[in-house]
Amino acid sequence: MGLQLLTSKAEAADAIRRFKARVEVESEKKLKVLRTDRGGEFTVVEFATYCAEEGMGRHLTAPYSPQQNSVVERHNQTIVGMARSMLKAKGMPVAFWGEAVSTTVFILNRAPTKALKGQTPFEAWHGRKPNVSLMCTFGCIGHVRTTKPGLSKLEDRSTKAVFLGYEEGSKAYRLHDLVGGKVVVPWDVIFDEAAAWKWEETELGEAPEGGGIYDTFAVKHLVIHGHGTAAEKAARASSRCGRRITSYSRSRGATQSRQGWAPGCARADRGRIPWFARTKDTGGSLNRVRLAVVQCL
Repeated sequence: MGLQLLTSKAEAADAIRRFKARVEVESEKKLKVLRTDRGGEFTVVEFATYCAEEGMGRHLTAPYSPQQNSVVERHNQTIVGMARSMLKAKGMPVAFWGEAVSTTVFILNRAPTKALKGQTPFEAWHGRKPNVSLMCTFGCIGHVRTTKPGLSKLEDRSTKAVFLGYEEGSKAYRLHDLVGGKVVVPWDVIFDEAAAWKWEETELGEAPEGGGIYDTFAVKHLVIHGHGTAAEKAARASSRCGRRITSYSRSRGATQSRQGWAPGCARADRGRIPWFARTKDTGGSLNRVRLAVVQCL
């Protein structure tokens, strides 16, 4: 199976052109017939002209009759169902659906199927058995080796990331960097396949070192940035020493904790770290107020 992720249906025709060129080079055979539904992306004049110039026959299904293209439709259901199961198994956000679908196709191409007796799709296409020793559980935690120059003796030698799949055309993995919020492509990774990142605990503010956010903290002194009802209510709530705020987030990572000081809070002579509190106005709507925490209990 081949896969091409699209941002819109308008890209379907170009994706088919690229797919055709690639498979013809790999198989050294000519694509003779293309079967599709009657979607607008496949019936436009430009695409019909391209198929005629390339000598490809067109098979179009009848309207509202997906069973006429049953093989493709069945594969679509299998891929979507498997991708959904992988996302749910590790509690991953739906935003990673594209990575889950790509990894699903990678696995199915290397798994046995009744259509090919004693072979996998990869082996039938490439003529050799696939290497499955590199496979890992989707969504597990990976410890990526840190290779930056000038690494001191006491710095961490690895960083946590979430496994997303396999990089096409490279002997490397795809992982989501929890600190930078981007996809990295390393090879030197140690996986903890039983572990999973607690995504629900990082919605208000990430704390990469602790794996979530803290429950509560007692505020001794606050500097309120804002105006109006929300800022006034936050100021009244913090007027008494020791008043606790339970809905908050921070704008950057925690500083090194010190004895007698809560993680993520800075001493007065070390500068301020901005935090955010959620308050309700008289109408019941939530407001987000910036709090500069100077000292915490």
